[in-house]
Amino acid sequence: IWMEWLEWRIRQAKDALSGIVEDAGRVLSNTEDDLLRVRVLWRMAELLKSAGYVERAMALFQAQAEWVMNMPPTLRDLPFAQQLDELEKFWESEVLRVGEANSTGWSSWVTSGKETPQHQPTASTSSVRPRAPTADPHTQWAQSEKWADTYACLPTRSFDESDDADPYSIILFSDIRPLLAPIRSPDAIDAFRKAWLALLGLWVPG
Repeated sequence: IWMEWLEWRIRQAKDALSGIVEDAGRVLSNTEDDLLRVRVLWRMAELLKSAGYVERAMALFQAQAEWVMNMPPTLRDLPFAQQLDELEKFWESEVLRVGEANSTGWSSWVTSGKETPQHQPTASTSSVRPRAPTADPHTQWAQSEKWADTYACLPTRSFDESDDADPYSIILFSDIRPLLAPIRSPDAIDAFRKAWLALLGLWVPG
């Protein structure tokens, strides 16, 4: 019932994305069903992606994956809100996150004394954006957007340098916190992995 209600709210939305995020948060806070939580997470990520907020969709899955897979053992018995407070510190440190090359994860960051390593550009920003072989500005824009949709899906950081910097590609923890949820059951964790692969464009049976 909750999922149908959320879909109805999405269709009826009049106050853009913020209202839908609030509705999704309401569903997440009123259910103990981990699989439903994954469905809401996935639906919201797909909605963000289709609205052009690809980096925010990816950030949502990155942060949820850190909670599911890389939580420091010392935090496991804390209330969920306090766990998110600690996860926010990791996120805002701008160290490498799950899904990025050479990432060691939230737990390792805490174990290492919360050190902030030398800044490395996000993979998507370190790639060279090709220039369209035409002087037509519309074609150049279309080619640039097509490239970004394929290669620039990860959120950027405040220290990333790019000629085509998009302020919406830097994702604060507050942008995704309302959509994070405690996902603990093995079936739900497996569904979460498959949902992330589906978001990336890989069709996963079941």
